[in-house]
Amino acid sequence: MLAWLLALIIPFVLPLLDTPVVHAPSSRPTLFQAASASTPVVLEQAQTQPETPQWILRNKAVLRAAQQALTQLPELQGAPIQIYEQINFFDGTRPRIEIDLQDPKQPENILYYTYENGKWAPTPVGTDPTPNKNYARHLVPLAQTDFAQAADIAQAWQQKAQSVNAVETQAYHVALVWLPKQQKLMWHTAQIDADGARYYLSFHADGSVWEFKKF
Repeated sequence: MLAWLLALIIPFVLPLLDTPVVHAPSSRPTLFQAASASTPVVLEQAQTQPETPQWILRNKAVLRAAQQALTQLPELQGAPIQIYEQINFFDGTRPRIEIDLQDPKQPENILYYTYENGKWAPTPVGTDPTPNKNYARHLVPLAQTDFAQAADIAQAWQQKAQSVNAVETQAYHVALVWLPKQQKLMWHTAQIDADGARYYLSFHADGSVWEFKKF
């Protein structure tokens, strides 16, 4: 009797077992989809573009902005800013301005500042190696200087370099120097190298040539 019943039921059950089960779609969002072994997975990486150098000696606006930013540094407020001996302006692979200042809070200390990529960064370098009663003779007020003039000096250097067929004709370093004995400012520049000759060029504070000589 049982065998007879099974013979009747099995033909109807087997088709049901071969039918694929279909699930109702879920209302939850899909978090990810796995790639097949044949599908390459591409990972996107953030692309960082190299910063364009902020030229120092080719842009008076940059020079003026640097001087203005220096006067606004909080740690230099409360007293006139005093430069210690010189300011160096550089172009080339690392455009920047380097300056030594008297610490307004501890006048016997010198603060070393660098202007690079639009910002000033301070680094204390200690006390004057030979502090004495003439220490003040090495200081010149920032108010007596004009950073933008460095661009004019650089251009004059370039013209001189071109006139002697120098190897390098693009100015890469000038310095505004305070001469304590003479109590005056002057512009020192990089050596000019030409074929078989070397030249030294310096300027008075007003930009006129002080010395141009061949070594």
